Amino acid sequence: MEFAYFDGDDIGGPLELFLLEDKVSDASHYSKKVSLAVSQLVLDLKSNPEVDVLFSGGDDLLAVWRRGGVDISEIEKARRRFTAMCGRTISVGVGSSAPEALENLRKAKLSGKDRTVAPVVIHE
Repeated sequence: MEFAYFDGDDIGGPLELFLLEDKVSDASHYSKKVSLAVSQLVLDLKSNPEVDVLFSGGDDLLAVWRRGGVDISEIEKARRRFTAMCGRTISVGVGSSAPEALENLRKAKLSGKDRTVAPVVIHE
């Protein structure tokens, strides 16, 4: 099993700014675009029969690959689609456990966001 933890980058800031500027309609539109992008991400991941989405809430999502490993090209394709749909980026951490995926997500965020961080596998 392998896990991938997705988290949108800087999603809340624009929403707060719209609200502070009393642009409620813009805030609603922005929120719907992000929600739609997350929903599409769920659908993209679920199109692989080996993937289960364990949870999806706000701009966070945790998925598990039951057999084999995470296909990084699949992750990158999903990240590009997310950005195209809502204009925001998303970071991903991959790991052999949920805590390792979360740790790699933190590394992705701390190293500049808009990236996937996966464990280095050394084949002997």
